[in-house]
Amino acid sequence: MTITQIFDGLTLAGLPTASDEFVNADFLVFATPTLGVDEGYEISLAIKVVLPALGERTLYEAIADTKDAIRIPSELGQTGLTLKAYLATPYQVAMQMYVINESDNSSSAEYVEQFVAADLTANMITIVHGLGKNFPIVQLYDGEAKLTDRATISSPTENTVLLDFTPILDSPPITGTYTVRIA
Repeated sequence: MTITQIFDGLTLAGLPTASDEFVNADFLVFATPTLGVDEGYEISLAIKVVLPALGERTLYEAIADTKDAIRIPSELGQTGLTLKAYLATPYQVAMQMYVINESDNSSSAEYVEQFVAADLTANMITIVHGLGKNFPIVQLYDGEAKLTDRATISSPTENTVLLDFTPILDSPPITGTYTVRIA
């Protein structure tokens, strides 16, 4: 789990206050040092995607309370998109805002590589993906872009995947170009 501060300052009374940009988050939480632990402010919250050529677009809006943790819908929070949170309070308030990512691996990156039979050594190929994932999702496609289970897949390290094409019974040799997608 990671906790990252995305705002520390005063909100603007009645006007939207923007957080820093963030990527991949499951929750928003707030700290309001001038209030007691069980007290909070009602806020209007918007989460916007930051699009370099097009500006910002609103993806999610809610009325919330600063004493509550706000779950960010996973279809927004775990996309790898650059996001910003905007909040509006009726009064100027000293506040900190944090995002929490529950995952031990906050990367939503993927790695894609193509290879041919000549790239294999003893019917195996090691793919170095560098994603830092102990249990990555691995998809293998044949030359016709069909998902295949032709290889035995293992992940010897958090940055490599081993594909073993050792023939089973009378399986044909591999031919053509294969594509591996790791996420």
